[in-house]
Amino acid sequence: MPTFQTDVTIIGAGWSGLLACKYMLEEELSVVALEKRDDLGGVWLYSDDPKIPTVMQNTCCTSSSTVTEISDFPMTEEMGLFPHHSDILRYLRGYVDAFH
Repeated sequence: MPTFQTDVTIIGAGWSGLLACKYMLEEELSVVALEKRDDLGGVWLYSDDPKIPTVMQNTCCTSSSTVTEISDFPMTEEMGLFPHHSDILRYLRGYVDAFH
């Protein structure tokens, strides 16, 4: 297996891990995020597998989009006041696309 060295290793590519990656990159540090699953999103990446902790199929945010949004990446009005988990996952993917 090839080896490589980074300044920072982040465990998890959910909400917090993605923000941590962005902030490390802004500081010009090399970073790698390790995610157990095949995609980003953490608990917002729904699965019906009972062994995987995720949101439930009908989960919506319990905090408003204006409180939940990332300060430099506003949520769209189309997401509504309390976004569905699929909207949050799409939002996180958009965040990665915008700052990658």
